[in-house]
Amino acid sequence: MRKIIAKSTLITAALLFAASGGAWSQSYLGALNAGDMVVGTGLRSYAMGGAGIGGSDEPATLLYNPATMNYPGQRQLALGFAYNPITERVVTSDKRVYYNEPASFGINNFAVVVPAQNNRFAFGFAYAPAYDSNYSHKQILYSPSAPATRIGYWEFVSAGTINRMTPAVSMKLSEKFAVGLSYNMISGAQSYSAKLIDTSGVADIIVLSSEAAVTTTGSRLDFGVIFTGLNPLRIGLTYFGAASLTQKTASAERQVEMPSYVGLGVAWDFGGRYNTKLAFDLLPMPLTAVKFNKALAGWDDITVLKIGFEHWVREDVPFRLGFYSLPFYAEKKIELAAFTFGSGYKLSDSVFLDFTGEYGKRNFVSDGTFFAAKTTIDETFKKLAFGANYRW
Repeated sequence: MRKIIAKSTLITAALLFAASGGAWSQSYLGALNAGDMVVGTGLRSYAMGGAGIGGSDEPATLLYNPATMNYPGQRQLALGFAYNPITERVVTSDKRVYYNEPASFGINNFAVVVPAQNNRFAFGFAYAPAYDSNYSHKQILYSPSAPATRIGYWEFVSAGTINRMTPAVSMKLSEKFAVGLSYNMISGAQSYSAKLIDTSGVADIIVLSSEAAVTTTGSRLDFGVIFTGLNPLRIGLTYFGAASLTQKTASAERQVEMPSYVGLGVAWDFGGRYNTKLAFDLLPMPLTAVKFNKALAGWDDITVLKIGFEHWVREDVPFRLGFYSLPFYAEKKIELAAFTFGSGYKLSDSVFLDFTGEYGKRNFVSDGTFFAAKTTIDETFKKLAFGANYRW
């Protein structure tokens, strides 16, 4: 019976992947490739689909555009946490259906912004995960000759994040124009383990086991501008610089070269006692230029779209909605479409509470790496985030 399990293509592929020293993430596709991008940083912009290049009234958007620190021109500190459950519905080629539900909890964002000289200058620092790598999967294996008989299971578990720690500075060149510069220090550590367990005998036996770990370090320099001369429109542009990363395992090292690109953001404040805001971000990312050890990675160019809406239903309660479209860089016809929502409460002139949620879907057919070929995987992304913003 043990030989039957050991010949499983699922386990063989999983162990081969563990030995490859890749990066892992919160979903199957992320685990198979270089991870899933984290869309939401600041809770308010995240509730608005992640749109923030055109400016927001929270400090964490300096990660999107460092020039946003001059708006609204007040010292701020924000901290957010996120609970991230995902549901995978797996339909095997022989029509068996089962579910996998990994979940993680951690810091969503930390950011502080301090303006100086009547808001002519602003200094800030932000932290947020760029890739969330917490994921687990377990699959029961059945006997080929007796389909109702369980003979074992295989599982893999990954943990860790790739983070950005970002100091930034911005300057108002005029009442209508601001520029900003940020330096992204990128670092993270991830671990991976895969096991094949035989449960057909009296005692469970570990048939195969593999472990791997990878560390990532690197940096990126971003430059942003904000233009407010088309009131009530606020237009932002960010040049995201090329990044050079180093990934290391116990036995290997590789250099990752990420290309530069430009993102456009527009924010429209209607004004009034109960203000309404619209926000839009567009990020064309030329990922065909990504290289691993000087060789092209074989990724696709993608365009990330983010759209958001905010309306203050009372002077102390906002309501936010958003949408983002995130094509998968290794096969852009596979796309994550997600809706976001959020609200908050103004406790005082200094303290704001914020809440954000997300619901998204992504569907595809396995290529035979972790799951057998022609297995259908339906991923449902969910996220709940909460935090506080303090002004002084």
